Amino acid sequence: MINVIREIKVPASLNRIEIQEYLSALALHLEDSDNYPEPLKRADYRNWDVLASFDRCFHSKCYITEKKDYNSWRFDIDHFIPQNERKDLVHEWTNLFPCDHWTNLIKTRKTPAGGYLDPTKEEDDVEVMIIYNIDFQFENFFFDPADSSNIKAKNTCSLLDRVHNGHDDWSKRTTANLRGEIQYRANEILKELKFWRKAEEGSIQKIEHEATLRSFLSRKSSFTMLMRSMPIVQKNCADLFD
Repeated sequence: MINVIREIKVPASLNRIEIQEYLSALALHLEDSDNYPEPLKRADYRNWDVLASFDRCFHSKCYITEKKDYNSWRFDIDHFIPQNERKDLVHEWTNLFPCDHWTNLIKTRKTPAGGYLDPTKEEDDVEVMIIYNIDFQFENFFFDPADSSNIKAKNTCSLLDRVHNGHDDWSKRTTANLRGEIQYRANEILKELKFWRKAEEGSIQKIEHEATLRSFLSRKSSFTMLMRSMPIVQKNCADLFD
């Protein structure tokens, strides 16, 4: 996970009159349990302006795994606070996140006590509050809270472990492709790092390899935090992080 600056301007499609009327009716239902409003279409929050904003602020990446795709149209839209817990937040811009389809299937549908870190909130610094680690030998990925007393960080680490490593036979097989993609990107970076270190200082080759490393380690690229967590990368490339 990386920190994300969400666009302040709410996509116009989320302010449509029918949504406002539905929310007003839903608010009345809290006072009158017999006056339940007809639900809107299931995907009425999945609109081009929402997805386009995701492209800009989430860099076309899944907010949980940082898997990057061509654009956010290929992702599900996940509700940070699930729909079954807060129907009034189904169309709330700050509650909508781009999520890889398989990740969305594997993640739990219930918010744990204490909640999760929200990468769009300044106080929930997911780049500092979570320690990321790659186990190359067994192709596993580890996520630990920097502060073991931080319940939100602990819950978020459990979520990251679940969607990266699986929790049963089906999810372990399903997440194997994600682990393979992460391993492939890590090998690309290690190979590029090797060439960069060997290249003569000031040479065109040195400049080109450095530019490639900057791109691979950018927060706009796939799996940023896991890639930056590699000890050899931290030792040699910290100055290249954006």
